[in-house]
Amino acid sequence: SGAGASATKKKRVTTLYVKGLPQDTTLEEVHSFFKKAGVLKRDVTTDRPLIKLYPDPEGKPKGDALVTYVRPESVELAYTLLDGTNFRPTSHIITLSEAAFDKAKKKKKGAVVGGVDEHTRKRRWQKMRDDERRDLGWEEESRTHVILKHMFHPKEGWTDPDFFSELKEDLLEECSKIGPVDLINI
Repeated sequence: SGAGASATKKKRVTTLYVKGLPQDTTLEEVHSFFKKAGVLKRDVTTDRPLIKLYPDPEGKPKGDALVTYVRPESVELAYTLLDGTNFRPTSHIITLSEAAFDKAKKKKKGAVVGGVDEHTRKRRWQKMRDDERRDLGWEEESRTHVILKHMFHPKEGWTDPDFFSELKEDLLEECSKIGPVDLINI
């Protein structure tokens, strides 16, 4: 038996464990920071980004979180762009690692979770999957999507607080010379 035949299927990691966040961090701030690497998965019951801020024994945030992306490629990009960087411009260097889950805590089939039965949860899950496909999709016929690569080194943006806004303005100015621009994402 060859190595390829016995190789296990590569895990599709989409959840990161984050350490080193400021204790006053909000879900919105975490979402804004981590969406730089990709689309975050949404919670089926709340329709909010799937982010969990861990509390200390007294119930206050302890600076750790779980962040879940839709695509595993976003996790790889988060490692490249965000691991070991400052969460805020002047402090709090964060570290990222693969999240580990306790298999024993899996939900039982048919269980009511957060006041929502399994049927409703499945409908919401399907809607969420449809929304994710739309968010990740390129199916719009009336738009032309352009991807510009190697425009800057990822670390450049962390040293100059105005870097991304200035880059966006420059891109808009230059791309508008060719045609109308609807949206620029960096």
